[in-house]
Amino acid sequence: MTRLVDEGVIIVGAGTDTTANTLEVTTYYILNTPQALQNLVKELDEAIPNPSNPPSWQKLEQLPYLRATILEGHRITSLMTSRLIRVPTNEVLRYNDWSIPAGTPVSMTTHFTHYDPAIFPSPLEFRPERFLGSSELEKYVVPFSKGSRACLGIK
Repeated sequence: MTRLVDEGVIIVGAGTDTTANTLEVTTYYILNTPQALQNLVKELDEAIPNPSNPPSWQKLEQLPYLRATILEGHRITSLMTSRLIRVPTNEVLRYNDWSIPAGTPVSMTTHFTHYDPAIFPSPLEFRPERFLGSSELEKYVVPFSKGSRACLGIK
């Protein structure tokens, strides 16, 4: 019973607290960055000329500045700061010149990826513009982890 209660708490927390925190932090940065707010409002005003007749979700997903703002919000929030450990049990992992034996726990921390100045110059600044014009940086935004163990809520 204890394990089931723990699993239930994790599911509820993962589906609500992380979403609420991401929205809270992203909203703060939008409001605290006048140029970002201005760019976002302009794009949304053009895309939604009549608020009582909003566009489809598919159309909203294609708004470049809105998409860039969401990516930057995910990047700067970095809610999962603990290491998400994986243990490859049947294979040797290869990374550059390294061979990592099967059974060796490996992990990464999204926080260090999201705040790496070699990937994201001025990582402490909220700059959605960094995602405009190229999708190259998107592969480094990993708030939901990656691969087969990625968060079910990624979509």
